[in-house]
Amino acid sequence: MIRKKIFNNTATAFKLKSDLELDRAIFLFSMMNRQRLVKAGTFLTKFSLKLHLPVEGMIKKTIFEQFCGGIHKEDCKEVITEMHEEKLHSILDYSVEGKETEEQFDAALEKKLSLIKFADKKAELPFSVFKPTGIGRFAIWEKVTEKVSLNEA
Repeated sequence: MIRKKIFNNTATAFKLKSDLELDRAIFLFSMMNRQRLVKAGTFLTKFSLKLHLPVEGMIKKTIFEQFCGGIHKEDCKEVITEMHEEKLHSILDYSVEGKETEEQFDAALEKKLSLIKFADKKAELPFSVFKPTGIGRFAIWEKVTEKVSLNEA
């Protein structure tokens, strides 16, 4: 039933998007469908960021705008409200992973907890999500997945 209501009704699914935004999305996804281009783009992006080249604006105008509502929770309020007015819900996803120090894990945990508290007060944000790899080493989650017993260390 839900599949019929949501996924088969493109007028409803995309009513908050302008024709220009939809054209950009189609173009972006068609580029992302080219594996060699994605690999080259990923490499060049990481390399450019490492060299501190001015590519952040391009990233923000393409990938970021397609998948993110903002950098901070305050940035997202307008989109969250607009979506909720159309009976659509949002999630605040602090997507961080690959960190290694306890301080980094603690900071990510605090950020997630603050987002959960923020969402708790808003009907527009019915649930929260997070990547466990943002609050603990990947190797630990790998062991958990493989059902390996963990010790205190």
